[in-house]
Amino acid sequence: MATKGVFSDAQQREMQDAPFNVRKGLAGGMLYTRQNYCAVLAGGVLLVGEGPVIIADGESLLTLSPDEGGHVRISITLRDKDGNLIALIEDNEWLSGDVAVWDMESDHQKLVVRSAANHVALNLNMKGEPAHLRAKFWHAGYMVDLRGIGIRVNGANAGQEISEGFAFAGMALDLNTKIPRVQLVPQLKNALMVSEPDPLERLKKTVEAWQRLKSEESGSVGQR
Repeated sequence: MATKGVFSDAQQREMQDAPFNVRKGLAGGMLYTRQNYCAVLAGGVLLVGEGPVIIADGESLLTLSPDEGGHVRISITLRDKDGNLIALIEDNEWLSGDVAVWDMESDHQKLVVRSAANHVALNLNMKGEPAHLRAKFWHAGYMVDLRGIGIRVNGANAGQEISEGFAFAGMALDLNTKIPRVQLVPQLKNALMVSEPDPLERLKKTVEAWQRLKSEESGSVGQR
């Protein structure tokens, strides 16, 4: 990772003083990011927050959480249309996947899963900021498609789409296949949608909005 330029010089010096492998037991399937805030560009839609951000019938398919240094950790549960597990990522560590059925390409900052027909089921790229994710999440006959031009939920009886360029602070996409219904739900008491044409400003404003929401929530809890 150091040879490929993943770590900065300052990070390499810090690790030599206190090796990460010694402290944490770094496994071979770990994905690494310098990103010190919880955000992902999911199909061109910016999602900023902590906790589940894509949920299907109470199960988290995509979760963002901070490590002790504040860097983003991504957890993903990816299945095919028949419910078979394709890939399981927990806190940036790829734990499972059937390489006999799926073509996988992995690096310290990238994971790509393709089907036999060369269709990309998952493309997670953590080289830039924020992390970019394209994926096809199947659940009970419904597909949450992070397509690069937005998020679309396809199903037997319903379809809903969020166009690229939208940004949400503290919101999760919640799919209920029993009704069926797709909605955005707040992770905290409040949530915000940020409108900003410039991508860098959009990211900055949405991260700041999430930090304000967390601070307000902490303040209200402390006053109880």
